[in-house]
Amino acid sequence: MSWLNIFLDINHQLANAVINYGSWIYGILFLIILAEIIIFFFPFLPGDSLLFFLGAFIAGGIMNPFILVPLLSLAAILGNIIAYIIGKYFGEYILIKWKIINKNDLEKTRLFFAKHGGKAIITSRFIPIIRSLAPLTAGLTKMNYTKFISYSVLGAIIWISLFLTAGYYFGSIQYEKDNLEAIVLIIVFLISSLIKTLFKKENKRN
Repeated sequence: MSWLNIFLDINHQLANAVINYGSWIYGILFLIILAEIIIFFFPFLPGDSLLFFLGAFIAGGIMNPFILVPLLSLAAILGNIIAYIIGKYFGEYILIKWKIINKNDLEKTRLFFAKHGGKAIITSRFIPIIRSLAPLTAGLTKMNYTKFISYSVLGAIIWISLFLTAGYYFGSIQYEKDNLEAIVLIIVFLISSLIKTLFKKENKRN
Protein backbone atom coordinates (compact mmCIF):
# COMPACT_ATOMS: atom_id res chain seq x y z
CA MET A 1 0.00 0.00 0.00
CA SER A 2 1.35 3.41 -0.95
CA TRP A 3 1.24 5.98 1.85
CA LEU A 4 -0.36 8.34 -0.69
CA ASN A 5 -3.53 6.27 -0.37
CA ILE A 6 -4.04 7.95 3.00
CA PHE A 7 -5.11 11.03 1.03
CA LEU A 8 -7.78 9.16 -0.90
CA ASP A 9 -9.58 7.27 1.87
CA ILE A 10 -8.31 8.70 5.12
CA ASN A 11 -10.76 6.95 7.47
CA HIS A 12 -9.82 3.42 6.41
CA GLN A 13 -6.32 3.87 5.02
CA LEU A 14 -4.91 5.64 8.07
CA ALA A 15 -5.61 2.64 10.32
CA ASN A 16 -4.00 0.35 7.74
CA ALA A 17 -1.00 2.67 7.50
CA VAL A 18 -0.46 2.51 11.27
CA ILE A 19 -0.37 -1.28 11.07
CA ASN A 20 1.81 -1.45 7.96
CA TYR A 21 4.31 1.27 8.79
CA GLY A 22 4.45 1.04 12.58
CA SER A 23 6.38 3.91 14.14
CA TRP A 24 7.22 5.22 10.65
CA ILE A 25 3.65 6.54 10.48
CA TYR A 26 4.71 9.47 12.66
CA GLY A 27 7.26 10.52 10.08
CA ILE A 28 4.70 10.15 7.29
CA LEU A 29 2.20 12.31 9.19
CA PHE A 30 4.90 14.91 9.76
CA LEU A 31 5.54 15.08 6.01
CA ILE A 32 1.82 15.29 5.20
CA ILE A 33 1.28 18.31 7.45
CA LEU A 34 4.49 19.90 6.20
CA ALA A 35 3.55 19.36 2.54
CA GLU A 36 0.03 20.70 2.98
CA ILE A 37 1.41 24.06 4.08
CA ILE A 38 4.31 24.32 1.63
CA ILE A 39 2.59 22.94 -1.48
CA PHE A 40 -0.38 25.31 -1.63
CA PHE A 41 -1.62 24.01 -5.00
CA PHE A 42 -2.40 20.58 -3.47
CA PRO A 43 -5.79 21.37 -1.84
CA PHE A 44 -6.67 17.69 -1.46
CA LEU A 45 -4.20 17.12 1.35
CA PRO A 46 -6.22 16.14 4.47
CA GLY A 47 -5.23 18.71 7.10
CA ASP A 48 -8.23 19.26 9.39
CA SER A 49 -9.85 15.89 8.77
CA LEU A 50 -6.54 14.09 9.26
CA LEU A 51 -6.08 15.71 12.67
CA PHE A 52 -9.63 14.81 13.69
CA PHE A 53 -9.13 11.14 12.78
CA LEU A 54 -5.82 11.10 14.62
CA GLY A 55 -7.60 12.41 17.69
CA ALA A 56 -10.02 9.48 17.45
CA PHE A 57 -7.05 7.12 17.14
CA ILE A 58 -5.53 8.64 20.28
CA ALA A 59 -8.79 7.87 22.09
CA GLY A 60 -8.54 4.29 20.87
CA GLY A 61 -4.97 3.95 22.08
CA ILE A 62 -3.62 3.59 18.55
CA MET A 63 -1.54 6.79 18.50
CA ASN A 64 0.67 8.33 21.18
CA PRO A 65 -0.40 11.95 21.90
CA PHE A 66 2.94 12.78 23.57
CA ILE A 67 4.66 12.12 20.25
CA LEU A 68 1.90 13.30 17.94
CA VAL A 69 1.15 16.75 19.37
CA PRO A 70 4.71 18.14 19.45
CA LEU A 71 5.67 16.43 16.18
CA LEU A 72 2.73 17.78 14.16
CA SER A 73 3.02 21.20 15.80
CA LEU A 74 6.66 21.27 14.72
CA ALA A 75 5.64 20.28 11.18
CA ALA A 76 3.09 23.09 11.06
CA ILE A 77 5.59 25.64 12.37
CA LEU A 78 8.35 24.48 10.03
CA GLY A 79 5.93 24.55 7.11
CA ASN A 80 5.12 28.18 7.84
CA ILE A 81 8.80 29.10 8.07
CA ILE A 82 9.62 27.46 4.74
CA ALA A 83 6.57 29.07 3.10
CA TYR A 84 7.63 32.46 4.51
CA ILE A 85 11.12 32.09 3.03
CA ILE A 86 9.67 31.05 -0.33
CA GLY A 87 7.33 34.03 -0.22
CA LYS A 88 10.11 36.43 0.69
CA TYR A 89 12.36 35.47 -2.20
CA PHE A 90 9.97 34.04 -4.80
CA GLY A 91 6.51 35.14 -3.64
CA GLU A 92 6.05 37.99 -6.08
CA TYR A 93 6.90 35.73 -9.00
CA ILE A 94 4.59 32.94 -7.79
CA LEU A 95 1.59 35.06 -6.77
CA ILE A 96 1.71 37.55 -9.65
CA LYS A 97 3.02 35.28 -12.43
CA TRP A 98 0.37 32.68 -11.60
CA LYS A 99 -2.24 35.46 -11.29
CA ILE A 100 -3.13 34.63 -7.70
CA ILE A 101 -2.76 38.32 -6.90
CA ASN A 102 -2.24 41.32 -9.17
CA LYS A 103 0.18 44.21 -8.69
CA ASN A 104 -2.61 46.61 -7.76
CA ASP A 105 -3.59 44.44 -4.82
CA LEU A 106 -0.03 43.87 -3.69
CA GLU A 107 0.19 47.12 -1.72
CA LYS A 108 -3.19 46.47 -0.12
CA THR A 109 -1.92 43.06 0.90
CA ARG A 110 1.18 44.62 2.47
CA LEU A 111 -0.98 47.04 4.46
CA PHE A 112 -3.28 44.23 5.53
CA PHE A 113 -0.42 42.13 6.90
CA ALA A 114 1.10 45.15 8.60
CA LYS A 115 -2.17 45.66 10.48
CA HIS A 116 -3.67 42.17 10.79
CA GLY A 117 -0.73 39.88 10.05
CA GLY A 118 -0.72 38.14 13.42
CA LYS A 119 -4.42 37.34 13.39
CA ALA A 120 -4.24 36.29 9.74
CA ILE A 121 -1.47 33.77 10.48
CA ILE A 122 -3.48 32.23 13.34
CA THR A 123 -6.90 32.11 11.66
CA SER A 124 -5.50 30.87 8.36
CA ARG A 125 -4.62 27.59 10.06
CA PHE A 126 -8.32 26.70 9.97
CA ILE A 127 -8.94 27.51 6.29
CA PRO A 128 -7.64 25.10 3.61
CA ILE A 129 -5.47 26.67 0.87
CA ILE A 130 -5.38 29.96 2.84
CA ARG A 131 -3.40 27.94 5.38
CA SER A 132 -0.66 27.76 2.73
CA LEU A 133 -1.11 31.18 1.15
CA ALA A 134 -0.94 33.16 4.42
CA PRO A 135 2.71 32.41 5.31
CA LEU A 136 3.67 32.73 1.64
CA THR A 137 2.06 36.17 1.52
CA ALA A 138 3.60 37.12 4.86
CA GLY A 139 7.02 36.48 3.37
CA LEU A 140 6.12 38.40 0.22
CA THR A 141 5.04 41.45 2.23
CA LYS A 142 8.14 41.21 4.49
CA MET A 143 6.07 40.80 7.65
CA ASN A 144 8.20 41.20 10.78
CA TYR A 145 9.87 37.81 11.17
CA THR A 146 9.80 37.69 14.98
CA LYS A 147 6.10 38.52 14.99
CA PHE A 148 5.51 35.97 12.24
CA ILE A 149 7.26 33.20 14.17
CA SER A 150 5.39 34.01 17.39
CA TYR A 151 1.98 33.82 15.74
CA SER A 152 2.97 30.78 13.69
CA VAL A 153 3.87 28.87 16.85
CA LEU A 154 0.67 29.96 18.60
CA GLY A 155 -1.50 29.16 15.59
CA ALA A 156 0.11 25.75 15.07
CA ILE A 157 -0.42 24.69 18.68
CA ILE A 158 -4.05 25.88 18.67
CA TRP A 159 -4.81 24.20 15.33
CA ILE A 160 -3.21 20.86 16.16
CA SER A 161 -4.55 20.72 19.72
CA LEU A 162 -8.10 21.78 18.84
CA PHE A 163 -8.70 19.20 16.13
CA LEU A 164 -6.92 16.39 17.98
CA THR A 165 -9.00 17.15 21.06
CA ALA A 166 -12.22 17.26 19.02
CA GLY A 167 -11.35 13.92 17.46
CA TYR A 168 -10.44 12.46 20.83
CA TYR A 169 -13.78 13.26 22.44
CA PHE A 170 -16.16 12.90 19.51
CA GLY A 171 -14.35 9.95 17.98
CA SER A 172 -14.63 7.94 21.20
CA ILE A 173 -18.45 8.02 21.20
CA GLN A 174 -20.04 5.02 19.48
CA TYR A 175 -22.48 7.05 17.38
CA GLU A 176 -19.63 9.22 16.12
CA LYS A 177 -17.57 6.11 15.39
CA ASP A 178 -20.36 4.81 13.17
CA ASN A 179 -20.75 8.16 11.38
CA LEU A 180 -17.22 9.49 11.68
CA GLU A 181 -16.78 10.82 8.14
CA ALA A 182 -19.95 12.93 8.29
CA ILE A 183 -19.09 14.18 11.78
CA VAL A 184 -15.62 15.21 10.59
CA LEU A 185 -17.04 17.28 7.73
CA ILE A 186 -19.54 19.01 10.01
CA ILE A 187 -17.01 19.84 12.73
CA VAL A 188 -14.37 21.04 10.26
CA PHE A 189 -16.98 23.26 8.61
CA LEU A 190 -18.23 24.67 11.93
CA ILE A 191 -14.78 25.42 13.31
CA SER A 192 -13.60 27.01 10.06
CA SER A 193 -16.77 29.10 9.79
CA LEU A 194 -16.46 30.26 13.40
CA ILE A 195 -12.86 31.33 12.92
CA LYS A 196 -13.67 33.21 9.71
CA THR A 197 -16.66 34.94 11.34
CA LEU A 198 -14.61 36.08 14.33
CA PHE A 199 -11.88 37.35 12.02
CA LYS A 200 -14.36 39.34 9.91
CA LYS A 201 -15.91 40.91 13.02
CA GLU A 202 -12.47 41.89 14.28
CA ASN A 203 -11.62 43.46 10.93
CA LYS A 204 -14.80 45.58 11.02
CA ARG A 205 -13.92 46.88 14.47
CA ASN A 206 -10.53 47.97 13.23
